[in-house]
Amino acid sequence: MKRKKVFILIIIIAAALSGVYLNRAYAHIYSRFDLLKQPTVIAMTVEKKAENIKYVALGDSLTYGTGADNTSQSWPAIVAGKMSSNQTSVELMNFAVPGALSQDVIDHQLAESVKVQPDLVTLLIGINDLHNFVSLDNYSKNLTLILSELKNKTKAKIVLINLPYLGTDSLLLPPYNLYFNYKTDNFNKVLNEVAKEFGIIPIDIHSTKSMFGADKALYASDDFHPSAKGYGVWANLIYDAIR
Repeated sequence: MKRKKVFILIIIIAAALSGVYLNRAYAHIYSRFDLLKQPTVIAMTVEKKAENIKYVALGDSLTYGTGADNTSQSWPAIVAGKMSSNQTSVELMNFAVPGALSQDVIDHQLAESVKVQPDLVTLLIGINDLHNFVSLDNYSKNLTLILSELKNKTKAKIVLINLPYLGTDSLLLPPYNLYFNYKTDNFNKVLNEVAKEFGIIPIDIHSTKSMFGADKALYASDDFHPSAKGYGVWANLIYDAIR
C-alpha cells in the first residue's frame, strides 16, 4: 500500500511539473511579441506613369512588415518596387493590420479594398487564426468569403499566399514546435482546398521553412516575425511567381 501511495505521488508531481512546463513554454512564445516594436511607417509616393497598377495587400503583421525597421522593408513594398519600371508605376495600398484574423480582413480591410478597385490583390492571412484557435471550418468560410468578394466585385488579379511555419527552436519549445507545425500543415490544407475552388494556385512561402531554420538572421528579435532580410526572401519568391 505504501509503495502504491509513493507511485501515485510521483505521478501527481510529474503531472504538475509537466503542466508548469507546458504553461511556461506557451507563455514564453507570446511574451516575446510584446517586446518587438512596429516598423516605422515610410510614406511611399508614386509618380504615375503610362501604366499605373493599383496594388492592395491584405493580411496581418506578416504583410504589414512587423519585424523590419520600417514599412518599406515589408515584402509588399519590396514586390511593388520590383514591379515598377520606366513605363509602369505601382501604387501600393497596404491595408494589413498586425494581429488581424481572417474575420478582421472581412470586417476592416475588404470593403476598402473593393472600393479602390485594385488591379492586383495579395492575401496572406491565417497565422493569427491558427494561434487563436479559430476552427478550420471558420477559417475556410472566411477565406471563401474574402476570395468571393474580391472575385465578384473587382477585376483584380488575386494572389493567395500560403502560411509559413514560423518560430526558432529557442522560441517554440517541444512539444509546441510539433504542435504548431501540425496546425500550420492543416491550415494550409484548407487554404489549398479553398484556392482550388477559385482556380488559384497559392504561392508557397511555407517552403522557406528550412531556410529560416538554418539562418536566424531571417528572423527579427522576437524569433517569430521575419526580419527585413527574411521579408526579402519572401518578396523574391512572391515576385517571381506573379511577374
